[in-house]
Amino acid sequence: MAATSKIKVLHLVTRMNVGGVAVLLDNLMSCINKDEFEVLLGTGVCESPEGEYLDGRNINYRYERIASFHKSIKFFDDIKAVIEIVKLMRKFRPDIVHTHTSKAGLFGRVISFLVVPQSKRVHTFHGHLLVGYFNPIKLGIVKIFEKSLGLVTQKFIAMGTQVRDDLVSAGIGTTTKFSVLFPGLAKPDFPDRQVARGNLMLADDKIYCTFVGRLTQIKRPDRVLEVAALVAQQNPNVEFLVVGDGDLAMEMKSKSENENLPITFLGWRQDIPAILAASDVALLTSDNEAVALTLIEATQAGIPVVTTSAGSVGDVAIDGENGFVTGFSAQQLAEAILKLANNSSLRQAFGSSGKKRSEALFSIERMVTDHENLYKELLRK
Repeated sequence: MAATSKIKVLHLVTRMNVGGVAVLLDNLMSCINKDEFEVLLGTGVCESPEGEYLDGRNINYRYERIASFHKSIKFFDDIKAVIEIVKLMRKFRPDIVHTHTSKAGLFGRVISFLVVPQSKRVHTFHGHLLVGYFNPIKLGIVKIFEKSLGLVTQKFIAMGTQVRDDLVSAGIGTTTKFSVLFPGLAKPDFPDRQVARGNLMLADDKIYCTFVGRLTQIKRPDRVLEVAALVAQQNPNVEFLVVGDGDLAMEMKSKSENENLPITFLGWRQDIPAILAASDVALLTSDNEAVALTLIEATQAGIPVVTTSAGSVGDVAIDGENGFVTGFSAQQLAEAILKLANNSSLRQAFGSSGKKRSEALFSIERMVTDHENLYKELLRK
């Protein structure tokens, strides 16, 4: 590579569905130094009911849509996707192939090893599939695949210390092969709390606890229903807002209506900063997480968090400092919410602490610089 040429980075992701991976990729590709790096995004398509993150967005980087590439395994579509990815790599000739999500990680690393073997391969574990996804037999197969792919991967990135530790324990890679890079988010312009509540038609005298995320099994939105029922028994002044959609949405709405729970379902929204500004507490109920972006967004908004101890949430949520980190039972989550609902001073103190932590650790500038340095170091080696 000539000294004056740009470093060419191909990012490959299965699909840019509304969620954390899409947000981070968009931030990284938008803000990377275009004088030093030429970036291209290769992405598949979303499947219902997922929302497409790129729709209607004004982006400043190139992307190629691979129409036959999607989350589901379909033989003929996957063959077409392989052909399209081969063409993309031969045309772009990347110095770095950086893959995201499991299927893209498999296709991208194998194809790049065969088609552009001189490229350096990086794979980001935005989370992992070791908990909550597969039965033991399928999990064993996943581990074998990941260990094998590790042989053609120069660097792993873990979005969280616990994610790295879990993967190292599973034999996916050594500690030295991993870099822990925290996600970076732009700080939104949060509206005034009272204005936000007025626009959302929320009551001034209620305590609002907000869940933001996909309504799918690994996120355990069923726990939101259980928590709401327990909290309502002791404090009827607490209301719950659920922002998101997914395969469990209809079931959740039906059960909430049947049990007359104090929950409002808002679906996917573009005004999450306004919703968080209007909220008092953020709730996360997952079985498995990397560094949860919804928790970072909540701390940016200056509200306390209540979360399970899933994955790497401890990189964001510090128990007793900016919120409560509990076990996985609805009872523990409900007790934490009630403590905050009944103590406005505690909410304010936790919110202030969380805001300072998010400013120090989770800026876009820090995330982008970390990635740029990693790419350069790989090429120097």
